[in-house]
Amino acid sequence: MVLTPEEKKCFFTNWFKLLFFVNEKYHIYDDVFSYNDFHRMDIKDTIKVRNKLWNNIFLIDKYLKKADLNEEDKHLVRSWKKCVKSTFVIMEDLQEYSVVLDPKKEIIYGVVGISDPISYILPDEPVMFKTVLIPFKDKIICDGLVAYNNADKFTFDYNGPFYEQYRELRNECGVVTQIE
Repeated sequence: MVLTPEEKKCFFTNWFKLLFFVNEKYHIYDDVFSYNDFHRMDIKDTIKVRNKLWNNIFLIDKYLKKADLNEEDKHLVRSWKKCVKSTFVIMEDLQEYSVVLDPKKEIIYGVVGISDPISYILPDEPVMFKTVLIPFKDKIICDGLVAYNNADKFTFDYNGPFYEQYRELRNECGVVTQIE
């Protein structure tokens, strides 16, 4: 339900290099002078840079023109343009992924954790959370940043609307495990 150590290293190396590029371009943090400086930043401080990226997806192409990456890494980073930004609800954890529902788009995704399953990051109560899902090779992961607040907690009702929507979508469409 999580990336292998090699996959995790591949993700974080490419992710932080891309975010460092975005930070350099927009000077969001002027005291970051190298990729290593950026890599050591508190994860919460990377949110501004991450949001700038997802609100300006064309930056991925600009980055790829300048970046010294092998073809596999270029393909991986380019695939992130297919990102899915939304609010999700975790429905269940399976051995191979966490099942999350996008109630607005009416799609169920199978999401693999980077280091931990998504359910480990969130509180015990059912909660709606915001993140960005991205392709990672033949899997779906989130970009590592998950936002929720206490107001997003709700009482989960197995006969309620989310569960009913989940059952119907799972029977009709199944679980999406690759973003194409």
